[in-house]
Amino acid sequence: GGASYPQPHAVVQLSEDAKENAKDAEKRADMEKILTDHLNSVNSTLDGHEQLDFIAIVEDEWLPENGFLTPTQKIVRRKIEETYDPNNDTWYAAKKKIIWHGW
Repeated sequence: GGASYPQPHAVVQLSEDAKENAKDAEKRADMEKILTDHLNSVNSTLDGHEQLDFIAIVEDEWLPENGFLTPTQKIVRRKIEETYDPNNDTWYAAKKKIIWHGW
């Protein structure tokens, strides 16, 4: 995401187990450190223009019923962009590697 921004970013949804863990402040802090370390590790293998600026973790469920997934469980990019692109300016301005959206 972020076609008009200097660096790409990722919008992700957590697994059910990870969502439960994210409800606990201490576990969420541990998750954030692990995700930040992983992001830095992956970014170190990429060219500068390919590196992700941040990961936005959304609380929303992505289901076929709400249009985020097709009936065969494929992501509907258009729906994700329509839903989350209005947050891009705020997310980029935050200058954080991990953003918890809606938590």
